[in-house]
Amino acid sequence: MSDVERLPDPSSLIAELPPGTGVIVRHPDAKARRDMLNLTLAKRRSHRVKVLISGDWRSALNADGVHVPEAQTICAGLRLWRKAKRRILTTSAHGWAGLTRARRLKADLVFVSPVLPTRTHPDQKPLGRLSFAIMARASRVPVAALGGIRFKTLRALNNSRVSAVGGVDLAGEV
Repeated sequence: MSDVERLPDPSSLIAELPPGTGVIVRHPDAKARRDMLNLTLAKRRSHRVKVLISGDWRSALNADGVHVPEAQTICAGLRLWRKAKRRILTTSAHGWAGLTRARRLKADLVFVSPVLPTRTHPDQKPLGRLSFAIMARASRVPVAALGGIRFKTLRALNNSRVSAVGGVDLAGEV
């Protein structure tokens, strides 16, 4: 996932990422987010990396999909976008309500977070490994672990039915 401070240009990662991985472009400013998306899409053409945009289904028309943050309201346009063409839809969940919402949206993947303490949201209390594992096992949507995830902490998530992992700092560890 891109981050305004720590990973402002996710396009620089594309060549380093293994095939089958993805980048979610996030930015609070809509124009900057679209510009970043276009740059990332242009660089990913020769790699097998998926590119999604966060919170902007209209801009996702050129992307592989859209990420809908848990706090974002779902509009009719997003529902039509989803039905019109099979594209990737991910969402986030910070608790049980988010998992229910992911199931209702028929999301392809839900990022459950924060699993561990994270620099992106230092004031948010992490779920911890046990709560995360319980949520992942109960989820009807494939779950990605997000928040404080490092390669050295992945082993602790082995029995949690995690389908994927996400992060900002993981990019430097690939």
